[in-house]
Amino acid sequence: MENKNISVNLVEAKNLNATSIHVTFKNNGSGAYFLDKKLAFANNKYYVDCLVLTMDGVSFERTKKFKVAESKFPEDYVKIEPGTSLSVELELNKHFSIPNSGVILVQYKGLNFNVELNKLDDILSNVIEIELGSKK
Repeated sequence: MENKNISVNLVEAKNLNATSIHVTFKNNGSGAYFLDKKLAFANNKYYVDCLVLTMDGVSFERTKKFKVAESKFPEDYVKIEPGTSLSVELELNKHFSIPNSGVILVQYKGLNFNVELNKLDDILSNVIEIELGSKK
């Protein structure tokens, strides 16, 4: 079930050398929210499948997969205080075979284990379009 206390917003990051996204996680709730670092692209790594990239209805596959250990609380979680945000940038080229031209659609779809409620939270973002081959 989607948790309204945490939201995620994507925007294209203006980068001349790579196709990148800027991801902002915002805590809209009244208490702290603990987000698994793997879902927050810790160390600029794409650990778990939480991005959906498509072009003309065809999904992109990751170029490599990580063997991921189970996350432990609290060391593998980042705390986002109420009313604050966590922002990260991720180069899609490092994790997907991105073509040189066309338009790709990108959306964040993550499942975070909510340690306080002992359940999984769906975290869904907006969908953005990135026009390839036309660096602005």
